[in-house]
Amino acid sequence: MRFKDLTLGFADARREYLNLKGLFFQKTFFDDRNVVPALLDDYFFIVCGSKGVGKTAVISKLRSLGEDNPSLIVDAKDLSNFEYATFAKTKSDSETTGTQKYKQSWDFLIYTSLLQLLVSSTETSDLPQEFEKVAKFLSKIGVDIQGSTSRTINRNSLSLKNIKLGAASLVSLDIELEKESGLTPYNYVDRISIINQILFDCISNFKLSDTKFFLTIDGLDDVLRLKKNQTEIIASLIRSAASINDLFIEANQQIKVILSAREDLMGTINDPDLNKICQDGQLKINWSNDTSGLKEILARRFAYSGYSGSNSFDLWYQFFPKYFARKDSWDYLVERTLRKPRDVIQFMETCKRLYPDKCSLDRQQFKLAIKTYSSEYLIKEMENELSGFIEQKFITSIPTVFQSLGSNEFSNVTFHRIFSDMSIQGYTESITNKILLLLYERGYIGQIITSGGKHGRSYTNVIFKNRNPDNPINYNKHFIIHKGILQGLGIHFD
Repeated sequence: MRFKDLTLGFADARREYLNLKGLFFQKTFFDDRNVVPALLDDYFFIVCGSKGVGKTAVISKLRSLGEDNPSLIVDAKDLSNFEYATFAKTKSDSETTGTQKYKQSWDFLIYTSLLQLLVSSTETSDLPQEFEKVAKFLSKIGVDIQGSTSRTINRNSLSLKNIKLGAASLVSLDIELEKESGLTPYNYVDRISIINQILFDCISNFKLSDTKFFLTIDGLDDVLRLKKNQTEIIASLIRSAASINDLFIEANQQIKVILSAREDLMGTINDPDLNKICQDGQLKINWSNDTSGLKEILARRFAYSGYSGSNSFDLWYQFFPKYFARKDSWDYLVERTLRKPRDVIQFMETCKRLYPDKCSLDRQQFKLAIKTYSSEYLIKEMENELSGFIEQKFITSIPTVFQSLGSNEFSNVTFHRIFSDMSIQGYTESITNKILLLLYERGYIGQIITSGGKHGRSYTNVIFKNRNPDNPINYNKHFIIHKGILQGLGIHFD
């Protein structure tokens, strides 16, 4: 088998689902942690993990199951093109803080999305008695509940902004709401709360029989482009999804909202109530301490590509030398990745691009493939993963700083001095600490820990946070650059 005969998929699982659905319908999707069954059958509703671990693949698998099972309806919402700047204007009154600031606004967007999903899956004769009246009311505020579900969230966010800012006729709206609910709204929170109750009541009256409905929300990363209110917006969404799921459990309706979120984004939220929600409803995906799972992912894609060996992973050793630099070639590669599915797939894609007609690589070609993967993918992934957490001018300077260190091991003081010498406008020592924290939390640098042993001997361990999540950063210890980053930068320190 040649490299060009491999069907490996895409870096983006959403694109993979749209173009290669067979990867999800057949046995190529690997879920040894049973994340998908937990989302379908248990209380869990948040899929969490670092960039590239397969969160969107889980969402795509749910979508494929929905296409294959008429009693399972899945609607996937992608927020990667969501108008956060518009949505940010829909916050509650100024005295409201934390998870409540945008909760009512998220409730509205989720309810309208769910209502459209239910309508699109229900015969007209089976719609609830009050549906027509609700649909007419929603049309007055710009929500077409019987239209296409494809642009629901962005379009309805605009309607939400109009209600908030008064572009809609608030007098007539208030009269309509008072007639519907018997309550007099005095402000935005009153209005949107009444509307949300009307929507929930209507949804609760749908007769779903044995059908399960899931609304998945992915692509939250784009909120990082917003300069303000990032934390409040994401925290409010999580609170909204949790409370809506609880309400439907109480109403005995098989309707559930599922969120996919980056772990570093979740880590920016500091709210005690939200911590309890995450403890109960969050599933974390992490492959760092079990590379056999990464092997299985590749093996299944080798088999999908047509390899018929009894052990599909054996194809790896047909493509590459069994040993390299006195290590198993697989172990050598893994040390130069962040141990994520996307990493190993992108390495194979690099080989496919460099050597499409080859069936095997010699040691020099294997080394070049790793170098190319590291420079063209891993370093770019590092820069992308930091984007939104710190200014871009500091992010683009990190490779230069690494090259200037003179060693793969360095101290906080040395790192700060080199950054300071670059005279980047706005740079302070606190920015150094933030950059180090971001790099450490994501596994691009580790820490060297020296501890005492018996007979006066000391032992040195290298700790990477992605493999040892309980180890906090210690700025007084020395740091070490990840081997893949070193190789990608083309530097070798003696």
